[in-house]
Amino acid sequence: ECVHSYARARLHSAGALAAELGGTVCLAVVTALLAKAQVPDKLDRMPTVYALIVCAFSLNVALSAVRVLETDRLVFWRESAAGLSARAYLFSRLAVDLVPFGLHVVCFCLPYRDLAQPNLSLADLCALFSGVVLCASGVGYVCSVGAPPSLSAVLTGFVVCFSTGFLAGNAPTLAEAGGGPMRLALDLSYGRWGTECLVVTDLSRMPSAYHRELGALFMQVMGIRPRCGE
Repeated sequence: ECVHSYARARLHSAGALAAELGGTVCLAVVTALLAKAQVPDKLDRMPTVYALIVCAFSLNVALSAVRVLETDRLVFWRESAAGLSARAYLFSRLAVDLVPFGLHVVCFCLPYRDLAQPNLSLADLCALFSGVVLCASGVGYVCSVGAPPSLSAVLTGFVVCFSTGFLAGNAPTLAEAGGGPMRLALDLSYGRWGTECLVVTDLSRMPSAYHRELGALFMQVMGIRPRCGE
């Protein structure tokens, strides 16, 4: 019942979804041109650029999730008072939103790969950003349901930016974090893992042996151990 009612509501907001997808395409074009400008002479900037890409894409998806749930907040509170499980509510939203979020991934990855020409296959890129979508939308859902309406968007933006910015593994780096609480926070940050996978995959597959060596040296300095993209 939750899924059917929410699916009908999403169909009525197809225009808003089209506008969001248009924004995703524009984001892909801008970030692709930014990434392309760093190759091959500014490889040391790639981790920062990739962290920015993950952050921007996450904000786009997370705030979209917040907007979707904001329109249904009163219904959620009414149904919760009648005994509706919050878990069932969130899972019903996620089940219906899998298609729009999949469209976000495709609308981002296709133009990004065509313009930036990273050393990743389209399948790898889509798989990575699908993981980012699940994490970012989850942040949006939880903040939208758990925070007051006036704070949900702000809280979502803060959590996403903190995870994909400060906890992206660039500053502090994994080498600087050591083994304390900061390292634990980095290990729990989806922004760190998303950025690391992009960095490792791209730099380790550089066509030039010289640039691959530079990439390997930079990853060593950053404390990144290749665990994905090999």
